[in-house]
Amino acid sequence: MKILLIFYEDLVKNKEEILSLMQKNFRMIRKFFGIDNIYASITSNFLEVFKAFPDICLINNLKGTINYGIYKGLRKLKEDNVVIVDAGKEIKESIVRKIFQSDKPYIFLKNRNWYGVAFIPRREVYYVIKSFEQNPEKDIMEAFNFLRKIYGIDYESIDINTLNG
Repeated sequence: MKILLIFYEDLVKNKEEILSLMQKNFRMIRKFFGIDNIYASITSNFLEVFKAFPDICLINNLKGTINYGIYKGLRKLKEDNVVIVDAGKEIKESIVRKIFQSDKPYIFLKNRNWYGVAFIPRREVYYVIKSFEQNPEKDIMEAFNFLRKIYGIDYESIDINTLNG
């Protein structure tokens, strides 16, 4: 299982907070997934990530959008189960534990909006990539709905407020 952290242009305005949150998230990721499984799709504005976390494998997010960062990361990691994490969101232990409980896609929500964490099993990664290729402006919620509608792939959406922890 690989972790894909997404850094994008909209996060630049809170750069110091994001880098501080990254320290906290990095400890959680390393504890549960190990150091060899962490990838980050970054823009040129977040080169500090490379300096602060030299063990993370970097993927260039040339367009600087969250969608393009997800797309590029999934293309790189298409042979693995992938946990997508918006670098601006905190990774909670309850979310990590839920990911390990199933082998179907999960999208985590907060108040019916994407919280910033999604799990895509290897067998569905190809279809998510195709979804982004067909409509690059599609957000991840639309990509997951596309999976269900076009490919018949079911996923589970979980509100993080209902998780313990």
